Amino acid sequence: MNEYYDAIIVGTGAAGLYCALNLPSRMKILMITKQQADQSDSFLAQGGICMLRGEGDYKNYFEDTMRAGHYENNEKAVELMIRSSNSIIRDLIRHNVTFQRDENGELAFTREGAHSQPRILFYEDVTGKQITQTLLGEALTRENIEICEYMTMVDLISRDNICGGIIVMDEQNNVYPIRSPHVVLACGGLGGLYKNSTNFPHIAGDGLGIAMKHQVELEHLDYIQIHPTTLYSRKPGRRFLISESVRGEGALLYDKNGQRFTEELQPRDLLSQAIFAQMEKDDTEFVWEDMRPLGEDTILKHFPNIFKRCMEEGFDPRKEPIPVVPAQHYFMGGIKVDLGSRTSMKGLYACGETSCNGVHGKNRLASNSLLESLVFARRAADDIVFGDKPKKCPVNTIDTNIYEELSNNYDSSFCPHCQSKHIIKYGKDNKGNQRYLCKECLKTFSSITGSLLSYTKKQPYQWFEYIQSLFNGDTLARSAAIVGISEQTSLVWRHKILSILATLTDDDPVLSDTVYLDEKLNVVSHPGKHIENKEKVKRGMSHQKRNIVCAIDQHNNKVIQVSETGRIHSKEPVSYTHLRAHET
Repeated sequence: MNEYYDAIIVGTGAAGLYCALNLPSRMKILMITKQQADQSDSFLAQGGICMLRGEGDYKNYFEDTMRAGHYENNEKAVELMIRSSNSIIRDLIRHNVTFQRDENGELAFTREGAHSQPRILFYEDVTGKQITQTLLGEALTRENIEICEYMTMVDLISRDNICGGIIVMDEQNNVYPIRSPHVVLACGGLGGLYKNSTNFPHIAGDGLGIAMKHQVELEHLDYIQIHPTTLYSRKPGRRFLISESVRGEGALLYDKNGQRFTEELQPRDLLSQAIFAQMEKDDTEFVWEDMRPLGEDTILKHFPNIFKRCMEEGFDPRKEPIPVVPAQHYFMGGIKVDLGSRTSMKGLYACGETSCNGVHGKNRLASNSLLESLVFARRAADDIVFGDKPKKCPVNTIDTNIYEELSNNYDSSFCPHCQSKHIIKYGKDNKGNQRYLCKECLKTFSSITGSLLSYTKKQPYQWFEYIQSLFNGDTLARSAAIVGISEQTSLVWRHKILSILATLTDDDPVLSDTVYLDEKLNVVSHPGKHIENKEKVKRGMSHQKRNIVCAIDQHNNKVIQVSETGRIHSKEPVSYTHLRAHET
């Protein structure tokens, strides 16, 4: 590995590889990946890749994409993707990518959910692997392309909004600066943050966090796609996808009584909602997907890997339905880019799932991901070669010592309890997170102490969804329903978030002129006690009540607080003294 390259590409999925292959051989290119080069989400794509089937299909393809995206798509980006599809497919075939053919040797097409007609090319049920493995194989033969595995980007080199390279860390936690006038982030989405996801666990939004640190513009971070059908399993780890094309070929969805309950070819978000609703109605952890209407021949020839995995889990899709459940699948938001895959930082590009060019809108149409990744990866390569040359990043020296603590996933500079800097490492918890001991107050802490995630079993994405709902102005009940928690927990979460926000300012809000007060009571429940050799006794509800109080004045200044146990009576003005509201 050298200290300087003409271009650096972070990620070895379809987007990163195709970008590298579209750069000229005279350019020295470095590609890095956190794991093995073939462990990107592109390798996991099952269904296929879309292609425009003549001019007569354009309006339908455009409308299908827009409708699936709830018409929040960037229309220019959608048009560019669709119009570029034929040249992309021709180029993939030139790179020796294999697609399924019919008996006449012509390209075979299948249909997936929300598509008005078949326009999806495929190779068995491993289309993503076929494309990405082929591109990787060619990249490995290029003398100008160097691929480094088990290498993690920990920061960008930048100044004055100009990118000058990246900081990387190897397996031994050695840190190196690598300079380049062009950096392409193609490091995937954020599925690794989710408990149930079809993504590799190491793809956890690193690029997004680093971009955010450098104030690179991001967009639609709440646009998360849930895939309606993954194989249900109690085993931990990545969820196995049951491809959209299975339903496109005729598979049906059943409730616990073996009855169809919805239209199987709806857009993914609508179908996921229908499945979640049916699971709640039936009080089950999954629904059933029946592949038997496809016929044994189609199951074995079109979906051999899905068949194999189902058999490994103890289900024979030729003879019985299989259990399926929705899981996180795709990220439509990301680093905001233009049609040339340029970010808001000069010299920095983003493509693939890391980027947000607006093609997908609020919900991605099935099998558009591979096409979109390749189209805009080539656009990034074209801009690197033919676009305006960025100014040189004015960074001469880099202190790598500041990255030494990154391996602990925490900046251990002070104690969050007493702010003392006299601290030492104090072992690790059962999840492998580093803990610390303060020598002054003798309290222990970790990277999440004092944060929203302390003392919670919920996943980070649930807190993100809740905060988004809070800022959207949703009620406690609505926020609870969105995240999947109780209304009581919703109240506690809201108070926790508002309390943290209140600490961001030194001055309490002062309400003036006319002040309006309101309150809501929440009954305090008791979960009951467990006595040895006896059943758990449910104690029911208490006479105690927890009160949430809100005050607002004519200037839209607001105060929201949760009182201690017991009711606050409006006839006692002293009860509201903590609001610091003026008399009216």
